[in-house]
Amino acid sequence: MTNKLTDMSKIRKALKSHSSGKSKLFISNYLSLSRNTVKKYIALFDALGINLEDLEKKTDADLENQFS
Repeated sequence: MTNKLTDMSKIRKALKSHSSGKSKLFISNYLSLSRNTVKKYIALFDALGINLEDLEKKTDADLENQFS
């Protein structure tokens, strides 16, 4: 299942949960995502310097383009 496209709504929820202090393990179990997927998107989120306000403004297509 390498490079399988992940639903951006799940990624959005994962990033919001991470910002509110939830652990990667909790997020992965809650959203049925692998821990590596959660770690990948959190690292990308931090590297891109996106804040939660920007995250809310972006559409799923915008996020998909930015994270791809």
